[in-house]
Amino acid sequence: MYRCDYKTGVWRGALSQISDGCQYAENNEVRIPAKSHIWRILKWLEKEKMVVYAACDRRSTTLSIVNWHSYQHPDGELETAKEQQKNSKRTSIRSTKKIEEENQLLMSDNNRADILEIQKHYGSLINPRSRLTEGAKKKIRIRLKNYQVVELKDAIGRFASQEWWMENNAHRGIAWFFASDDRVDQFLNLQPVIPTLHTGKDKPEMPEWAKPILKPPQQEDGR
Repeated sequence: MYRCDYKTGVWRGALSQISDGCQYAENNEVRIPAKSHIWRILKWLEKEKMVVYAACDRRSTTLSIVNWHSYQHPDGELETAKEQQKNSKRTSIRSTKKIEEENQLLMSDNNRADILEIQKHYGSLINPRSRLTEGAKKKIRIRLKNYQVVELKDAIGRFASQEWWMENNAHRGIAWFFASDDRVDQFLNLQPVIPTLHTGKDKPEMPEWAKPILKPPQQEDGR
């Protein structure tokens, strides 16, 4: 604070001095706060027990900063530094634990193979140009916590069988497709439209990708 006594934390002067010290620029013009504004701010600081404000007369004002010595004393600074170090350490521990959990999931060989299998299935049915970005990998890893590989492939097949979904959303990419458990659940509940392949045989056949989704009813023995 301007001309504040270092030992006591007391400042004496006029409100006009504070106004001049708080001037600011607006629209390329220098603005000086009104003394009435400064007075209201000082009263608020006093109410919040940050300062002790006393107006002796129109020309003299006295301000005392509460807990001034704790801000200036080396011990106070040391305590503040210690508290900051503690907070930083807590944050670091939480972050490290989270990273370790994620890395443990990332380093699973089975998990990596599953991701590649799902990406290959997505590319063959929905969009072969969609890349397996880091964001896409992360989304699939998270989905694998609650869904099996066969279920995620089932969702891909059901999505691919729907003309509207393919026309309007096939371009959105793998990360979008696996963005949430709710989205995967939505695709799993789509009614698949299974095409048939005419191979010249007496009966048409389903394509290979559709067989896990909609298996034909099995006939009982002797029928």
